[in-house]
Amino acid sequence: MRLRDARLVEKADFDRVFADNQRARTDFLMVMARPNQVGHPRLGMVGAKRLVARAVDRNRVNRCVREIFLRAVPELLAC
Repeated sequence: MRLRDARLVEKADFDRVFADNQRARTDFLMVMARPNQVGHPRLGMVGAKRLVARAVDRNRVNRCVREIFLRAVPELLAC
């Protein structure tokens, strides 16, 4: 699976996840999940400037999360 196919990009997609989700949270990360009809997991990320002030650091976090997501796709449900 290509990452492009597994990304949330539309505002409406994010709005649906923010409105109706299941959450898991740590001090530094909150994961929201919601079932989808696509048949494979999708990933959308929002990075808060107040937690990671420098853009270069936020980009690094995003790259790491994307890599972990791609490795875990076979084990994830369609959400």
